[in-house]
Amino acid sequence: MSSPRAWAQAGQSLAPSTVYDVAIIGAGAAGIAAARALAGAGARVIVLEARGRPGGRIVTDSQTLGLPFDVGASYIHNAPINPITALAAQQGVTVIPSDRESLALRANSRNEPRSVVNRYVAADQRLMRRSERIARSGNDQPFSAVPRDIYERRFVDLHCATDIAADADRVSVLDIASAGATDDRFPIGGFGTMMMRAATGLPVNGGAKVGHAAA
Repeated sequence: MSSPRAWAQAGQSLAPSTVYDVAIIGAGAAGIAAARALAGAGARVIVLEARGRPGGRIVTDSQTLGLPFDVGASYIHNAPINPITALAAQQGVTVIPSDRESLALRANSRNEPRSVVNRYVAADQRLMRRSERIARSGNDQPFSAVPRDIYERRFVDLHCATDIAADADRVSVLDIASAGATDDRFPIGGFGTMMMRAATGLPVNGGAKVGHAAA
């Protein structure tokens, strides 16, 4: 199954009387990996997922534009040591290098000129050099303290919101510096499509919201 719609139509259902060894909450990448490992070891596993699809924040939209694009996570970070690279190979998915300098910016329904894009690329490079110097000094601080101009500030806010899902004042400069410039790759067909395939055959119970009641 390669799309959320197909998954929903399949109606992943489980017999309520079944006894399980392990219940996994969430069918994101970690939940899928745990379920695959446990099921492979012979455990009786159930995955409880609130959404109507597996994948968590990793989802590919193939309907809106007529071609697949990732709404959430989109690239394999540090591909040579990332286990997702092996998953891509198992699925026969081609991965291509990402280019941090190949950017396009769109604001107010129009593309920004290349000169503006270049300012953001330069801001990214300055931020990384400065973060690495701070990290070498051992003096950790919030990433929000690093930018010195409006382009750096905007880049920090964008990076933290889209790549880290956290406010810049809650992100460590040491963590930013440790990430550095890595060999990131994009999976052709979409990251979310890979997660849908990885979940196929697993006992994922969609629409299962897990609550907590204090005693």
